[in-house]
Amino acid sequence: MTDIWGSSDFAYICLKDTVRTTSFQTAINRTVQPGDVVLEVGAGTGILSLFAATAGARKVFAVEIDEYLCECLAETVRANGLTGIIEILPGDARDIDLPSAVDVVISELIDTGLVEEPQIPVLNSLLERGVVTTATRFIPDAYLTEVQLMWMDERLYGHVIRAPRHEWPVFAGDPTWEQFQTLERSARATVWSGRFADGPHEPEVSRNLTLPVRPGGPVNALKLCGQVVLAEGLQVAATNAMNGDKLLPLGREYDLSTLDLSVSYGMGKGLGSFLAQVKEP
Repeated sequence: MTDIWGSSDFAYICLKDTVRTTSFQTAINRTVQPGDVVLEVGAGTGILSLFAATAGARKVFAVEIDEYLCECLAETVRANGLTGIIEILPGDARDIDLPSAVDVVISELIDTGLVEEPQIPVLNSLLERGVVTTATRFIPDAYLTEVQLMWMDERLYGHVIRAPRHEWPVFAGDPTWEQFQTLERSARATVWSGRFADGPHEPEVSRNLTLPVRPGGPVNALKLCGQVVLAEGLQVAATNAMNGDKLLPLGREYDLSTLDLSVSYGMGKGLGSFLAQVKEP
């Protein structure tokens, strides 16, 4: 994907996202103890590794798959005088040699529903390889995936657009971004939840749901949303750069009082794996 999309751009957006970044800082300060060995996968700009070092970690292994970001990370580590504490490991965390039995894993490979980024495949690999143990602490600690029936105006710029809509909070109410009408047509329903320490987790998710439809109009879309539990008592929903709600068209309108819905997807396999089927009476 980095062949067609700038790798440093989104890492910078994550850095700029105050809610995301300071929430992780709070979780790291609560979780990392002096003398800990910390592994961060998907280090990006390195800010979370810097937080871990500041919190008292004896050693921080910062894994980053992008070569250019690794070069920037090396400069950042030197500039902060942390060369002896933060070690950069270039490559995919599923393939490269890693330390065993680390105390804390920081893994912000979080996207909505854990569908598009490899949070679960990477953590499963760390568990299976013994990099983490039953004593390892995880940041984030857990995740909750939910769906909600919606109606949305499918017309944008005078045309029907049936493609996923990534509704980051920063877009809301800003006239320089196209705004369109949506209506919530049901309560949210849980599709998946789990603590990362309880893995390995089966990446294939399949759920059958029966959702009462609120009166007043049809349903033509599904909202995919989630909650990130960074640490006990510290839960974060959509931020400007993490976990933004996704609106997924169902392909037609359904005017029913109750929808029986089958949802399936593969965590880490992308939105192309996401399938929502309505079972009509």
